[in-house]
Amino acid sequence: MADRGDLRPIPDPTILTTQAQNAAIAGLREILEMRLAGMDKAVVLVSDDLKAFPLLVSEAVGGLEKLINEKLVSINNQFTLRDVAVAAALKAAQEAVFAQQVANKEANTKMESGFIKLFDQNGERLEMIRSGLAASIDDIKERLLLIEGMKAGSGEHKASTGANFGYMIGALGVVCLVVEIIMRMVHL
Repeated sequence: MADRGDLRPIPDPTILTTQAQNAAIAGLREILEMRLAGMDKAVVLVSDDLKAFPLLVSEAVGGLEKLINEKLVSINNQFTLRDVAVAAALKAAQEAVFAQQVANKEANTKMESGFIKLFDQNGERLEMIRSGLAASIDDIKERLLLIEGMKAGSGEHKASTGANFGYMIGALGVVCLVVEIIMRMVHL
């Protein structure tokens, strides 16, 4: 090595190192270029996706809007059916109340006529009882007068006349008691 004046060994490691370095750089360049190309493709794909995204969102929103509108129509139909059912129920209730009022009025009319008939019948019964009592009282008066006439004509019948007079007074008391009971029943 001394004869050449060059102190580098043979084979020169600098050249080998440079070659290895150039090969490594070329390999790295190739890798970087592939990665950059892949990133460029990814950017293009993302860009295409971003361009399509508003359309996808619009389609999704349109579908959601259609679904919401269908639900609102369904709810509106349910409210309409409910309103119709409530109106029908109210009308039926109103008709039932009217029918009940008519039936109550008819029942009241029948009850009033029944009370009037019962009152008239009681009046007739009371008149019959009064006339019967009047006849009984007149009969008792006649007997008393007859007894008094007999008393004046005969002294010996005094004892029997007193007994008959007692019977008559007792019968008159019973008649008065019956009249009192009937009068109380009429006032009830």
